[in-house]
Amino acid sequence: MHRLIKALLCGVDELACVYQNQTPIDMSDEDATKKEFNYFQDKNEHNSPASTSTRNRVAKESNEMNQKQQSMDDIFSDRRVKIHVNAYGTPTSATSLHYWEGHEVWYQALAQEKNNTYVGPDVFDEIRDYIVKHTTGKSSMDISFSYWFGHLPHDMRSYFSLFLDSNEFKNRDTGFWTAGGQHNYGEETTIIRIGCCFNEFLRQMTSENKVTPDMIKFLRKMNVETQHFVENCLVRNLSVDAAILDQIFDKEDEDQTAEELNQTFHTV
Repeated sequence: MHRLIKALLCGVDELACVYQNQTPIDMSDEDATKKEFNYFQDKNEHNSPASTSTRNRVAKESNEMNQKQQSMDDIFSDRRVKIHVNAYGTPTSATSLHYWEGHEVWYQALAQEKNNTYVGPDVFDEIRDYIVKHTTGKSSMDISFSYWFGHLPHDMRSYFSLFLDSNEFKNRDTGFWTAGGQHNYGEETTIIRIGCCFNEFLRQMTSENKVTPDMIKFLRKMNVETQHFVENCLVRNLSVDAAILDQIFDKEDEDQTAEELNQTFHTV
């Protein structure tokens, strides 16, 4: 409309336009929905890209889900899981765990055993009440909670819950946990930051490191800087803030290789 107004104001007699297909008045609801879905896909592929979350939602609402999307819907609806991720899974009226986006990362955590963040539906069933209690509504945060509740020894779960209720956790904003993560390892970065802060919380109470590097199953996949950060926090007893500020160690530490770090973490 604004182009038409400008054309009239400028005395332009002819204005380019694009004719859109019309939906016949006698078309069935099913056919109309499918046609609208195809139109949405065409627009998305060309000049109006939509987010992955929106594309997944449209596929579900149009009954045009592919096999993977159907698997997502099934695992989110599983009685052991019961989460809602933007139209997928359990209805919002039947769960307090609902997320605007995060289909892929939740699917990885719940259904893909080789993924770094995997906990699986059985373990999620065990820890679900903790997630309900501490949910943030943000997939990256709640998946990180799930990782730690699922991988910590059972007798440490209540302490982790206590940490999530503490000022040590709440006084840091979401960006501290999620921003500036290692490329392609966003959830893993958040898991590491939360784990290191949780260990510092426990160390203040017990004077011991209760979280160990081997609890971070994917640590060897992370870059050397991240491994240094974990070593500083979980082995050398530096505070998290000190470890962040002291990214450059003395010369001996700077020359430490990834292989030596792996030996430190007993993961070779």
